Amino acid sequence: MGRRPGAHGRALFSVRCAIACAERLGRERPDWELSVGSLAIAVAHRPERFLDKERWAMDWYYPILGGILRGDAAHARLAARWDKFVVPGRGVRCVADQPWITAAETCECVLALDAVGLHERALELFRWVQFLRADDGAYWTGASFDGERWNLEGELYPVEQPTWNSAAVVLAANALGGGTPTSGLFRGEGLPAGLTAEELIQAGIEIESQRGARRSTRPDAGD
Repeated sequence: MGRRPGAHGRALFSVRCAIACAERLGRERPDWELSVGSLAIAVAHRPERFLDKERWAMDWYYPILGGILRGDAAHARLAARWDKFVVPGRGVRCVADQPWITAAETCECVLALDAVGLHERALELFRWVQFLRADDGAYWTGASFDGERWNLEGELYPVEQPTWNSAAVVLAANALGGGTPTSGLFRGEGLPAGLTAEELIQAGIEIESQRGARRSTRPDAGD
């Protein structure tokens, strides 16, 4: 596969949303469900198929945010790299070896925490990152703390307030606040989970059997 597990986590979540939309329209897509199941298994159990990107925070929490890991497996993944990425009182580093706290990564991590029931910890993390809120209500991309001097103000970097950055903050606030039709989206509410490993294997056998039957009925099958 080659790409980062975080990218595949995003893709999987998108396909789950697409399946939910198809079901709402009365158009079942079993092929998409197969794709979700096989991709989830690869991300969760075959890390050697992906590029090593452990420096990046998104590759730490995206398997949880995308709905691949839940329960003990999700909690263990969060705990294993918590100290590597999370700076108390500030937020989440974009990259583990750089003193750069970013609003988007912090708020995506908030969503991942909330998705597995760690609501209080998610709320605390969300409070920390409010130092990146500008006077007009928008959010700066991030701040760099030279020498990891987290007690100082830090230097805004880059000096930008992109809309996608503030969108991550809005999504996190919506999940924490609850009460809206989409507040449980990243908890998987209303979304298909995909096939289990056993269901995926059985579905694959049935598909191959159907393909074999179609090949045997072709006019040239006996040539």
